Amino acid sequence: MSELVVVGGLNMDLHVFELRGSSGQAPLIAERYLAQPGGKGGNVARAAARLGASVHLVARVGNDEFGRECVAAAARDGVDTSGVCSTADAPTGFVLIELVEGRHRSRVFAPGANDHLDWADVEPHLAHLSRGDVVIAQAEIPAAVLDALGNLVSERGLTLFLDPTPPNRVSAHHLACAEVITPDLAEA
Repeated sequence: MSELVVVGGLNMDLHVFELRGSSGQAPLIAERYLAQPGGKGGNVARAAARLGASVHLVARVGNDEFGRECVAAAARDGVDTSGVCSTADAPTGFVLIELVEGRHRSRVFAPGANDHLDWADVEPHLAHLSRGDVVIAQAEIPAAVLDALGNLVSERGLTLFLDPTPPNRVSAHHLACAEVITPDLAEA
Protein backbone atom coordinates (compact mmCIF):
# COMPACT_ATOMS: atom_id res chain seq x y z
CA MET A 1 0.00 0.00 0.00
CA SER A 2 1.25 3.49 -0.82
CA GLU A 3 2.44 5.76 1.95
CA LEU A 4 0.57 9.06 2.44
CA VAL A 5 2.55 12.01 3.76
CA VAL A 6 0.86 15.38 4.31
CA VAL A 7 3.10 18.46 4.37
CA GLY A 8 1.06 21.49 5.27
CA GLY A 9 -0.52 23.92 7.65
CA LEU A 10 -1.68 23.06 11.14
CA ASN A 11 -3.78 25.88 12.58
CA MET A 12 -6.42 26.69 15.11
CA ASP A 13 -9.58 27.66 13.23
CA LEU A 14 -12.06 30.07 14.79
CA HIS A 15 -15.43 30.11 13.03
CA VAL A 16 -17.76 33.01 13.85
CA PHE A 17 -21.38 32.64 12.78
CA GLU A 18 -24.13 35.06 11.84
CA LEU A 19 -22.45 38.38 12.46
CA ARG A 20 -24.66 41.37 12.96
CA GLY A 21 -24.09 45.05 13.45
CA SER A 22 -22.69 47.84 11.34
CA SER A 23 -19.34 47.91 9.63
CA GLY A 24 -18.46 51.22 11.27
CA GLN A 25 -16.54 51.71 14.51
CA ALA A 26 -18.87 49.53 16.61
CA PRO A 27 -17.91 45.86 17.00
CA LEU A 28 -19.78 43.22 15.04
CA ILE A 29 -21.59 40.67 17.21
CA ALA A 30 -21.41 36.94 16.43
CA GLU A 31 -24.39 34.77 17.35
CA ARG A 32 -21.96 31.94 18.18
CA TYR A 33 -18.43 30.71 17.53
CA LEU A 34 -16.52 27.45 17.29
CA ALA A 35 -12.79 26.97 17.85
CA GLN A 36 -11.32 23.76 16.47
CA PRO A 37 -8.02 22.34 15.24
CA GLY A 38 -7.67 22.79 11.50
CA GLY A 39 -5.37 24.04 8.81
CA LYS A 40 -5.38 22.56 5.34
CA GLY A 41 -2.72 20.00 6.23
CA GLY A 42 -4.31 19.05 9.51
CA ASN A 43 -7.78 18.70 8.02
CA VAL A 44 -6.61 16.49 5.13
CA ALA A 45 -4.46 14.31 7.40
CA ARG A 46 -7.25 13.78 9.91
CA ALA A 47 -9.86 13.02 7.23
CA ALA A 48 -7.61 10.49 5.47
CA ALA A 49 -6.76 8.77 8.76
CA ARG A 50 -10.44 8.56 9.71
CA LEU A 51 -11.02 6.82 6.36
CA GLY A 52 -8.37 4.23 7.25
CA ALA A 53 -5.27 5.55 5.48
CA SER A 54 -1.85 5.39 7.10
CA VAL A 55 -0.99 9.10 7.32
CA HIS A 56 2.19 10.86 8.38
CA LEU A 57 1.84 14.62 9.03
CA VAL A 58 4.76 17.04 8.67
CA ALA A 59 4.05 20.53 10.00
CA ARG A 60 5.17 23.14 12.52
CA VAL A 61 3.18 24.59 15.41
CA GLY A 62 3.94 27.10 18.12
CA ASN A 63 4.95 25.99 21.59
CA ASP A 64 1.50 26.93 22.90
CA GLU A 65 -1.86 25.49 23.86
CA PHE A 66 -3.27 25.79 20.32
CA GLY A 67 -0.33 23.81 18.96
CA ARG A 68 -0.67 21.09 21.56
CA GLU A 69 -4.41 20.87 20.89
CA CYS A 70 -3.88 20.60 17.11
CA VAL A 71 -1.31 17.81 17.49
CA ALA A 72 -3.45 15.93 20.02
CA ALA A 73 -6.51 16.09 17.73
CA ALA A 74 -4.53 14.67 14.80
CA ALA A 75 -3.11 11.89 16.98
CA ARG A 76 -6.60 11.02 18.30
CA ASP A 77 -7.72 10.52 14.71
CA GLY A 78 -4.84 8.12 14.04
CA VAL A 79 -2.38 10.46 12.31
CA ASP A 80 1.34 9.84 12.86
CA THR A 81 2.40 13.23 14.25
CA SER A 82 6.10 12.44 14.71
CA GLY A 83 6.79 14.89 11.87
CA VAL A 84 5.17 17.82 13.68
CA CYS A 85 7.70 20.07 15.37
CA SER A 86 7.19 23.16 17.49
CA THR A 87 8.86 26.53 17.75
CA ALA A 88 9.00 29.13 20.48
CA ASP A 89 9.61 31.79 17.81
CA ALA A 90 6.00 32.04 16.63
CA PRO A 91 2.52 31.04 17.78
CA THR A 92 0.51 28.30 16.12
CA GLY A 93 -1.14 29.44 12.89
CA PHE A 94 -4.64 30.83 13.20
CA VAL A 95 -7.55 31.24 10.81
CA LEU A 96 -10.60 33.40 11.48
CA ILE A 97 -13.51 32.27 9.31
CA GLU A 98 -16.62 34.42 9.12
CA LEU A 99 -19.77 32.55 8.10
CA VAL A 100 -23.02 34.26 7.17
CA GLU A 101 -26.04 32.12 6.28
CA GLY A 102 -23.79 29.05 6.16
CA ARG A 103 -21.44 30.54 3.56
CA HIS A 104 -17.90 31.83 3.95
CA ARG A 105 -17.84 35.59 3.84
CA SER A 106 -14.22 36.16 4.75
CA ARG A 107 -11.11 34.43 6.06
CA VAL A 108 -8.13 35.86 7.84
CA PHE A 109 -5.02 33.65 7.87
CA ALA A 110 -2.18 34.33 10.31
CA PRO A 111 0.52 31.80 9.32
CA GLY A 112 2.43 31.93 12.59
CA ALA A 113 4.59 28.83 13.04
CA ASN A 114 3.62 27.52 9.57
CA ASP A 115 6.02 30.09 8.12
CA HIS A 116 8.83 28.58 10.23
CA LEU A 117 8.57 25.15 8.59
CA ASP A 118 11.90 24.48 6.90
CA TRP A 119 13.02 21.90 4.34
CA ALA A 120 15.29 20.41 7.03
CA ASP A 121 12.10 19.67 9.03
CA VAL A 122 10.45 17.99 6.05
CA GLU A 123 13.12 16.05 4.16
CA PRO A 124 13.81 13.33 6.77
CA HIS A 125 10.12 12.37 6.74
CA LEU A 126 10.19 11.79 2.98
CA ALA A 127 13.42 9.75 2.77
CA HIS A 128 11.63 6.38 2.82
CA LEU A 129 9.14 7.22 0.08
CA SER A 130 9.38 5.58 -3.33
CA ARG A 131 7.69 5.73 -6.72
CA GLY A 132 3.92 5.76 -6.38
CA ASP A 133 3.80 7.06 -2.82
CA VAL A 134 1.62 10.11 -2.31
CA VAL A 135 2.49 13.51 -0.86
CA ILE A 136 -0.23 16.06 -0.21
CA ALA A 137 0.80 19.69 0.26
CA GLN A 138 -0.84 23.06 0.67
CA ALA A 139 0.40 26.61 0.24
CA GLU A 140 0.05 27.46 3.94
CA ILE A 141 3.78 26.65 4.19
CA PRO A 142 6.80 28.60 2.87
CA ALA A 143 7.35 28.71 -0.89
CA ALA A 144 10.93 27.45 -0.42
CA VAL A 145 9.58 24.24 1.13
CA LEU A 146 7.15 23.82 -1.78
CA ASP A 147 10.05 24.40 -4.22
CA ALA A 148 12.17 21.68 -2.63
CA LEU A 149 9.18 19.36 -2.33
CA GLY A 150 8.35 19.84 -6.01
CA ASN A 151 11.91 18.98 -6.98
CA LEU A 152 11.91 15.86 -4.80
CA VAL A 153 8.62 14.46 -6.10
CA SER A 154 9.80 15.00 -9.68
CA GLU A 155 13.13 13.24 -9.03
CA ARG A 156 11.63 10.28 -7.16
CA GLY A 157 8.43 9.68 -9.12
CA LEU A 158 6.16 10.49 -6.20
CA THR A 159 2.59 11.69 -6.68
CA LEU A 160 1.95 15.24 -5.45
CA PHE A 161 -1.53 16.53 -4.69
CA LEU A 162 -1.37 20.31 -4.25
CA ASP A 163 -3.97 22.63 -2.78
CA PRO A 164 -2.77 25.95 -4.24
CA THR A 165 -4.34 28.19 -1.63
CA PRO A 166 -3.62 30.78 -0.53
CA PRO A 167 -2.82 31.48 -4.21
CA ASN A 168 -0.35 34.30 -3.55
CA ARG A 169 2.07 31.66 -2.20
CA VAL A 170 2.08 29.40 -5.30
CA SER A 171 4.37 29.57 -8.33
CA ALA A 172 4.17 28.03 -11.79
CA HIS A 173 6.91 25.58 -10.67
CA HIS A 174 4.72 24.33 -7.81
CA LEU A 175 1.79 23.76 -10.16
CA ALA A 176 3.98 22.02 -12.76
CA CYS A 177 5.28 19.53 -10.17
CA ALA A 178 1.81 18.52 -8.99
CA GLU A 179 0.05 15.57 -10.56
CA VAL A 180 -3.27 16.66 -9.04
CA ILE A 181 -4.24 20.25 -8.19
CA THR A 182 -7.13 20.65 -5.74
CA PRO A 183 -8.05 24.32 -5.32
CA ASP A 184 -10.49 25.37 -2.65
CA LEU A 185 -13.35 26.90 -4.64
CA ALA A 186 -14.15 29.40 -1.90
CA GLU A 187 -10.54 30.66 -1.88
CA ALA A 188 -9.49 30.27 -5.53
